[in-house]
Amino acid sequence: MLIRLIILIAFCLILYMIYRIVIKWQLSKAGQLKDLDPLLSEINLSIPTVVYFTTPMCALCRTTQGPAFERLQTKMDNINIVKVDATEDPKSSQRWGILSVPTSFILDKTGNPAIVPMSIIAP
Repeated sequence: MLIRLIILIAFCLILYMIYRIVIKWQLSKAGQLKDLDPLLSEINLSIPTVVYFTTPMCALCRTTQGPAFERLQTKMDNINIVKVDATEDPKSSQRWGILSVPTSFILDKTGNPAIVPMSIIAP
């Protein structure tokens, strides 16, 4: 029984390490794009920016994440929110390293990605 528990803990640690590697990869890939990406070319990056990827078939995107970002936009006028449909713009999804939707990037005032939540963001 103890051996099974140790194996389970080791397996969970390996999965967590893989998750952290994927997040670091996405942050580094997105950080390289701040000056080159057409998504960010028209946006004032001196204020915080949220770039979120969605699809029309994503139920969580439509019911939770989209309305949460709309509420955030109405409450805070000093924030950019960029919605990207991953099915209409697959090249952007590939450039940003999107593996699943919903995926969001929170960019700081310098345009560098600070956080990559791998699921929905809700208040």
